[in-house]
Amino acid sequence: MDTLDSYSLSHKRRLHIVPLGDFHVGARNCNYDYLEYAVNTVKNLKGPKRVYLLGDLMETADRRVGNSVFEQDLSIDDQILYLRSLLKPIKDDIVFLCRGNHEDRLIQMYDLDLTRILANSFDAKYGYQCHDVFKINDKEFQVMAYHGKGRSRNLQLAYGKVLRELGNFQADLYIYGHLHMTGSYREFVWTGRDIKQKTYILTGHFMKYWGGYPESKALSLSPESFMICGVNKSLSVDCNPFFIHERRNDLLT
Repeated sequence: MDTLDSYSLSHKRRLHIVPLGDFHVGARNCNYDYLEYAVNTVKNLKGPKRVYLLGDLMETADRRVGNSVFEQDLSIDDQILYLRSLLKPIKDDIVFLCRGNHEDRLIQMYDLDLTRILANSFDAKYGYQCHDVFKINDKEFQVMAYHGKGRSRNLQLAYGKVLRELGNFQADLYIYGHLHMTGSYREFVWTGRDIKQKTYILTGHFMKYWGGYPESKALSLSPESFMICGVNKSLSVDCNPFFIHERRNDLLT
């Protein structure tokens, strides 16, 4: 049986939980500059980190999806090479890679699992769902991560979708991608002895709105963004969103 990773936290020290996903590397409206800013921000965090990659890291377009294959600016092999280089500075902090629907395209067509290839590069686990358990000050903490599916046109409905789809799983922190939204939601449970907090995270994305799919469908504006969470010695979670217009106005266009 594997020994659980264990962290000793005191005072203001935090364990950083970093979910990153929906890069869509290879798509013409991928914001590479903000993506590199995000990875550099994670690299410079002080203290222990656990990074979860939530899928759709690559565009992997094909001719079955409109003209998307002609809208790529990197070939699929170059998408893999770019991701390996991009994530190298934080590779030791990556604990799991979730498959997204874009990576799933190549499994369905060619039985080619790009998530597995990347995971092997980082010596990390991979799959459709992540059920991660570790200890903080000798207490177990559970993370459930899933790429996601379907669509939601606003943030309020997105939270309900996440609760419905992941409610069958027990965890302290739930991480959900795919929807290209960023936010956090908390609910509290009485255990019979104390109050337990559950936190739900929407992980964000790195796709420019203008000139791409969101603009063509008149979807709600959702700026490029990512989330960094901190868990303290009491297992409480705080969530810090990084929206592009608040962090890097020079990258908005």
